[in-house]
Amino acid sequence: MPISKFILFFAIFSFNFVNCVFVTFLVFGIGQTFFPEQRQYLSQINWPMLISGLFLIWLLSILFSYVIFIAFQNQQVMLAVATMLYFLITYLLGLGFPYHLIVQYQWLKILLYFIPHRYMINVLQAAWVNAPSMKYDFYNNGTLTWSVDFGFGGHLWIPYLVTIILIIVFVAIIFIYLMWVHRFREKDNVGFRAFRAQSLKHIEDLKNINDLKDLEAIRKSREWEIRFYKIKLRAENWKSKINVDNKSKNSDNKTN
Repeated sequence: MPISKFILFFAIFSFNFVNCVFVTFLVFGIGQTFFPEQRQYLSQINWPMLISGLFLIWLLSILFSYVIFIAFQNQQVMLAVATMLYFLITYLLGLGFPYHLIVQYQWLKILLYFIPHRYMINVLQAAWVNAPSMKYDFYNNGTLTWSVDFGFGGHLWIPYLVTIILIIVFVAIIFIYLMWVHRFREKDNVGFRAFRAQSLKHIEDLKNINDLKDLEAIRKSREWEIRFYKIKLRAENWKSKINVDNKSKNSDNKTN
């Protein structure tokens, strides 16, 4: 019996989530071990922001990967999209280049709002320096060296709200896709069960054959069933073609 798509989804989701947690703590532990100067920041971390931000970005990333799969379903295209997103997130959200330099370009600052990961990454950055106002001033020997405004008007709830909305949208897309797959699988299973029952009936009839006349009658009956099935299949295909043509005409009329 095939595994349900829902069970398979939650199994893969759980594995990926646990994997994200493990890798995060592993990298964090390595960083604290080999860069002891980072330990001085532990006392000023805003832990509620950090933990909630990590949880939401883990959740968002896993769900977003499923949406990419649903949207493209081509391994090469998915790999290209994932790679592009990786470099955008790495280099434009402060992981590659200093974020306070990136946001100096207004057009780039606006463009970053369209990257789903931007919101929680900014929360994590603010949590690391305990800046719940989403604004941070860096001082060196008492002198202001640079400032960074994460672009939410000082409102911490905005990135949380946007991220939660994105998660809800991604969950809805995945749920609709799984329901669609489940519906067609059930339809295929119904057809398979009917075909199997009919085949078993023919096998039973063949076992009970006493003479050639019975065999000829079964053969003719089977031929009529096959002809009826072909006619039905052609009618369904023709109906689908008409629906597609009508939709295309309606779309052209709306455009004109």
